[in-house]
Amino acid sequence: MTLAVIAFPALLLAGCGGSQLASFDLAAAPMGKMRAGAIRGVLAIAEPVADGPLDSERIVIRTGPDQLAYLSGAKWAGNLPSLLQSKIIASFENAHLVKSVVRPGGASDYSLHVDVRRFEVDVVDNLARVELSARLVSDRTGRPVAARIFSATTPADRTADGKAAQALDETLANVLRQMVGWTARAI
Repeated sequence: MTLAVIAFPALLLAGCGGSQLASFDLAAAPMGKMRAGAIRGVLAIAEPVADGPLDSERIVIRTGPDQLAYLSGAKWAGNLPSLLQSKIIASFENAHLVKSVVRPGGASDYSLHVDVRRFEVDVVDNLARVELSARLVSDRTGRPVAARIFSATTPADRTADGKAAQALDETLANVLRQMVGWTARAI
């Protein structure tokens, strides 16, 4: 995957060193009725792994099959992997499925490891795309319990005025609902 910056003035990184970037946050997925306490024990959520342009505060847009750029004038409220970790934890907390959900470092029964494959707005297809690969590991044995790829798309016909961030947020909520339900069934 290559990072290409093409001169679409309203969409791409302007390159101005002193310009202020609008900052956007992501939300934890709201959860419907789920079986409270379905996961016994403690679940640790590792910080997701993201490569290249996704390991950044900048919002990624796809401008062609092999071309990525950053959205002009906008960024995430923090580095994407760290931001995602917080939202995954909050989504599990919202579901009330786990005795406790934590960051790694303490005692836990299971760990969830996530790789960010896609987190972008495709300006050619007018779609927000999120694709996360998840691995659930038993911390007692160190062995994988289950693995799955979660993906979703949302229409994104505009990128200006926060629309790209909003479309990605909606898409992430869909993926996180899938991930929480799958985790509850896998443990």
